[in-house]
Amino acid sequence: MNKQLKDLKSNYEEQNTPIELEQMIAGFKKRRSARRFCYNSIISIVALMLMFFTSLNISPVLAANMAKIPGFQPIVSALTITKDDSLHKADITVPKVIGTSKEITALNAKFEKEGKELFAIDAKVVHDGHIGIESDYIVKTEKTNLLSFGQYTVNTVASSSTTMKYTTIDPQKQMIITLPSLFKDKAYVNRISLSIEEQMKKEMAKEHTDKTYWVKTGKPEDDLFEAFTKIKKNQNFYINKKNHLVISFDKYEVGPGAMGIVEFEIPTKVINDLLLPNKYIK
Repeated sequence: MNKQLKDLKSNYEEQNTPIELEQMIAGFKKRRSARRFCYNSIISIVALMLMFFTSLNISPVLAANMAKIPGFQPIVSALTITKDDSLHKADITVPKVIGTSKEITALNAKFEKEGKELFAIDAKVVHDGHIGIESDYIVKTEKTNLLSFGQYTVNTVASSSTTMKYTTIDPQKQMIITLPSLFKDKAYVNRISLSIEEQMKKEMAKEHTDKTYWVKTGKPEDDLFEAFTKIKKNQNFYINKKNHLVISFDKYEVGPGAMGIVEFEIPTKVINDLLLPNKYIK
């Protein structure tokens, strides 16, 4: 056990031991056998697991120290809701970010509320319809000072609809990172939009491509759709493992449904002069 874990263990042992932990340890003692080594290992694992799920919400200092340990996961599944019958099927997993700041606490409360609201959607569906809702999260980037993850929702009523909502935080500072917070001013909106428009046109110009975006190309069919002009101020985004900014659009947002969810990685050199010196994007 490294020094960080020893310090955490010592810090934890100074707190009151949960009744559940005492009961579990007592149960193990009753079954003590010659395999003492195995017993001690199990007790240690149980203690560490309970420490993880209880103490993080008790001690802000402990939570901050845990975040510095290599391999520590700053996000866990907090709530899982399932339902499966002849008309309705729901499988919803709600994430919980480890932290005790007001921002993180409010964020977790929002996630839980949204998860419960998704589960309640089936009550609003017409009686002769079938509905299936699946929601979960995927971690895109997990670093000491950066966590980017997406929550996807697949809603099936006759046809399928998928949305993806990304969240990016600084686990050390326990704060949410928004798109505007990365830049000096609003100039990023036009700069990023131009980069995306250029990428769209290049992809559509490739031979044997099946990619189609709603962007002006000078062709007659341009009048058949509302062309993409610029991103929203708070456009959906995440920061990938290379510390590059990635802009995400939901199905039908910038192209036909067949395109699904589309994403564009923005070259850092395009926005470098607009970035604040926070080192999230490199």
